[in-house]
Amino acid sequence: MNVPMTKLINKINTAFSRFVVVGVMNTINFYIIYFILLLFDVHYQAAFVAAYLLSMIGSYFMNTLFVYKTTVSLKKFFAFPLVYVVQFALNYVGIIVCVEVLNIAEEFAPFIFLPITVILTFVLTRTILTRGDSR
Repeated sequence: MNVPMTKLINKINTAFSRFVVVGVMNTINFYIIYFILLLFDVHYQAAFVAAYLLSMIGSYFMNTLFVYKTTVSLKKFFAFPLVYVVQFALNYVGIIVCVEVLNIAEEFAPFIFLPITVILTFVLTRTILTRGDSR
């Protein structure tokens, strides 16, 4: 394997490892917010949306500063949610199907579609957050 390709693979592996760590932290943040809202009798759909939006803001900063080590900017901040539109749609429909059709407990339903969207989210996040960087 040539040297530039090896460097690229190492950079991706390192970024992906950090992405996974941030993803775990973000998932924990989401779940804590979601569960707290459920404890306050917030409907599971509203709790899902609120927890999703709050954890997405945290995700932007963690991905920008820790995963891809790039600069925070308003342009990237407003483009970042576009990555999550597909992920949100899949997960939102998934949570409804899990709870309403499959009778899966609402506390566990958000985790069902998580593996499906991780790789797609990594690629799209990397594209948006590192676009224009000289790295």
